[in-house]
Formats: sequence, C-alpha cells, structure tokens
Amino acid sequence: MPHSFSPKKIHLDQKGLEKVLGSLEAAVMEVMWIKPSQTIRCVRDALAPKKDVAFNTVMTVMNRMVDKGLLKQLTSGGATCYTPTCTRGEFLQKVSHSVFASFLQDTRIFGVAFFHKAIRELDEESRASLRRVLDEI
Repeated sequence: MPHSFSPKKIHLDQKGLEKVLGSLEAAVMEVMWIKPSQTIRCVRDALAPKKDVAFNTVMTVMNRMVDKGLLKQLTSGGATCYTPTCTRGEFLQKVSHSVFASFLQDTRIFGVAFFHKAIRELDEESRASLRRVLDEI
C-alpha cells in the first residue's frame, strides 16, 4: 500500500471514516476520492454545502493529511493540487488490517471468543464475505 497512515485512535461511537479520521479529514477524503486531483479551494467549495469551514482551516487539515500520508501535493504551473495516496478501498483495507492486527497482537485482552461473538452477529451476506476471505488464507 502506498500510504503510511495507521489509525492512532478508534472512535467506535462515530460513523464511517470518522471512526479513524477527524470529521473534516473524513469529509476531505470523501471529496478527494470523487475527484482525485484538486486544489484547496476546490475542496473547500465542495465541502461548503455541508460544512461552513474557512479556507485556511481546510489548508491546514490537508497539509496535515500530507504529513500523515493520506494526501500528496502536486505542483503544476504554479498551482498546487492534492491527490489521495490510495483509493477508498485500499484505505479501508489498510485500516482494517491495522485494527485487526492490533487486536490479535494481545490475545490476553481480546480473545478469539470476542471475534466469534461479533461474527455471529453479522448478517449472512457479511459472514459469507468473511468466509471467502478466510478461505483465501
């Protein structure tokens, strides 16, 4: 995977990407995955209908996302554009791997029984998807 992002905190009470990203970071990534090469102003304008956020705030967050390995800067003809370092699917795969690997590293705290219970609570389609993945192992 080309990006180096690994979640430091997981917010189980949040929805979607906000479980592992801040709310503005999650919104920025959603905008970036729709159109992968954008200026800060374009991103800010895309966020405007849902979030009233200042240009400088978006700039600060996007530059921090570059530092985290989520975005990269591309300068062309004097304009700076940003692009995601991975697709949405790659991001979700990396985060999922990071979370599960973290849980499995300390089996004294999180035993297999907890995963078993959580799996039993999934719908049949999700369990079937999980079976396919496990069969590949």
